[in-house]
Amino acid sequence: AGIIAPTCRDSGLLVASFGQYMGMATVGYSLESSELEDRSTYASFYRLAPVNSIYLQGLVLAMRAFNWTKVTIIVAGGGAYQEGIDLLHQYSGPSTYSVSQLISVTTGQFDVDAVWSKVRKARARIVTVLSHRVIAEWTLCSAYHAGINTNCTEKEQYVFILPSWLPRDWFRKNVTMPGGKNTTLHCTVEQMVKMVAYSLDLHRQFYRRNETEKVSLT
Repeated sequence: AGIIAPTCRDSGLLVASFGQYMGMATVGYSLESSELEDRSTYASFYRLAPVNSIYLQGLVLAMRAFNWTKVTIIVAGGGAYQEGIDLLHQYSGPSTYSVSQLISVTTGQFDVDAVWSKVRKARARIVTVLSHRVIAEWTLCSAYHAGINTNCTEKEQYVFILPSWLPRDWFRKNVTMPGGKNTTLHCTVEQMVKMVAYSLDLHRQFYRRNETEKVSLT
């Protein structure tokens, strides 16, 4: 017998602990938390999704390779992605870049005007998203309506760094989201595809431990 772990990090950690206690194998098909790498605590846990530290290490390498000195991070609130922020600081170490703006949002509180006002004020045109699918959709849809990359010169354009754990073609859908002040924003598939064109996906190319590891940008 075995257990299929839920998608949520907090619930997944509890289920993995229960499986360990009961001596049952626990399989996480989308859990990316690096905490589950601790084999002394979660010896019976098996993952199908890449650990989030792979993405974050790749992000730091990309920052250094492209000499990005400022970055804005839009993170899903509630604590689930705080681990990612901690890992990002850990992997960066002494670095020439700085996190100019850390914006925490939730599906219950996504103030479009406030988010993009902060992004523009920070003048950090590298926008990293640490979130689940819904917040990623809302980030790009709200950016479109805020005129990001649509009403600006080439030198003013922003680049989005999207998490590697989002499903394939996640952006190919019509998106409806709250726009603030009792309004609703809508984005078509074509508009979402247009915004994704300004993004990078980071994936780690896997090699044996004694070989060089590379970062793939797509």
